[in-house]
Parts: sequence; C-alpha cells; structure tokens
Amino acid sequence: MDVMTCGGLERLDSYSTQDRADRTLILGSIWEPSARRSTMKITSFMTSREPGLLERASDTITEWGQSVPDVLDRLRRAGFDRTERLWTTGDDPEAEERFIALSRTIGEGHRP
Repeated sequence: MDVMTCGGLERLDSYSTQDRADRTLILGSIWEPSARRSTMKITSFMTSREPGLLERASDTITEWGQSVPDVLDRLRRAGFDRTERLWTTGDDPEAEERFIALSRTIGEGHRP
C-alpha cells in the first residue's frame, strides 16, 4: 500500500505550470491542515485538431493525509499482523512524503 503522509501533502501545497511541446499543464494544490485534506486542481491545454485552437480539460483530485499510527492500527484491526515499511529513508515515517508498506496476514489456521 502507499498513502500520503500529512507532511507529504503539505509539501505539495503550491501552484506550478508545466509547458510541454504538445500541452500546457497548470497544477494547483491547497493543503488544509485542520481537515488533513489536499485538493489538487489540474487544468490542461492541448493543441486542437482545428488549427489555431486549444482544447481545455480539467480535473480535481482530493486526498486526505493519514497518520502512520492510524494506518498501522487500522491494518492491525483488519487482521494484518505483519507490516514491513518499504523504501524508507529515516526513523520517523511521518517525516517522509509517503508511507509505503507491505502487510501480510497469517492464514486462519495458523493464528495463535
């Protein structure tokens, strides 16, 4: 599994433009700490089939930051008893942009 941490979503709080040969992307992310919510609005302008015109498309993506202890608790309550953090760079998972883990259960017949 892969979830964004609150710190990771907070670092995305910005506006940017990506100008490519065939399209222009405008990205805007707003981090709301009290709701632990990040809302990203993506707008693209692409060359149209009609000369001199552009086609516009947009989408909104909402993500909620998850605290690592909450994620681990939910996994445990769902029956996952072996969780391994992957691709970690430090001791504090909350300081990382993403929490990436592999969780396993022991088969029903093998539970203590």
